[in-house]
Amino acid sequence: MEEQLEKLSKISKEVLKFSKSKTEIGVSFFELATSIEAKIKELGAELGCPVTISANDIAAHDSPFADDKRVLKEGDVVKVDHGIKLGNLLSDFAFTKELGSNKYSKLIETSEEALQNAIKTVKAGVNVKEIGEAIENTIRDNGFVPVRNLSGHSLDPEFFHGDIQIPNIKGGDHVLKEGDAIAIEPFVTDGAGWVVDSGRPSIFSLIEERKVRLGSSRELIKFVSSHFGHLPFSIRWLPQTVTLNLNLADLVRQEVLHAYPPLRDKDRGMVAQTESCGIVRKDGFELIV
Repeated sequence: MEEQLEKLSKISKEVLKFSKSKTEIGVSFFELATSIEAKIKELGAELGCPVTISANDIAAHDSPFADDKRVLKEGDVVKVDHGIKLGNLLSDFAFTKELGSNKYSKLIETSEEALQNAIKTVKAGVNVKEIGEAIENTIRDNGFVPVRNLSGHSLDPEFFHGDIQIPNIKGGDHVLKEGDAIAIEPFVTDGAGWVVDSGRPSIFSLIEERKVRLGSSRELIKFVSSHFGHLPFSIRWLPQTVTLNLNLADLVRQEVLHAYPPLRDKDRGMVAQTESCGIVRKDGFELIV
């Protein structure tokens, strides 16, 4: 277990360094996501979820389509989020990078500071509201707003996001125990601090297998179940059939699949995110990355 955890940590740190170096003006969303995903596999790990690239007022869940033409531009505030699976262990981490400018440097630094202050509170026996309070106080003291309806979470090898929520505000009533694997991810904005669905989803996950009428939808269920189980997946990873969009819509409607549309700040404020993960220990937090 400890040897596998050390290996996951090493891979995650190498991927983080690679991602930061590749997040540059002129790089396409598609190229960035696919190059990071290829790097994860090259290093001997699997994808726990699709790489997401969420720019500016988009806070989360923006992963490129196969035909995506978007390119990173000067002034973009880019959040790159990763999920890695190694056996039954997971890592989940993210950074924010402003391209060719420093207009939002304080916003980004606040998300990093909030994460560090949250990490200091973590140990077995701590209530998650104490973590949320540390995050919220840091963000508000710096003149910004926490995103209230996004949170960190526990890590589950079957579903990726576990049931424990790690809030970005003072709230919740769960007490952490030794051995819990959690991700902490402060989202900071100069906008409303509330995200809403925005645009077509490119990420999905299997809720449960059910009998459906369309044969092509049944084939898609089989493919998803055998390749991803309940872990989140990208539309890019699916066979690009002529009926794919119809099948996805059909299975979301029948609650076989869950869709994750991009999430943007309600008032279109700029958003920064920093995320780390680790294992709760008796006297602290053992960081994976």
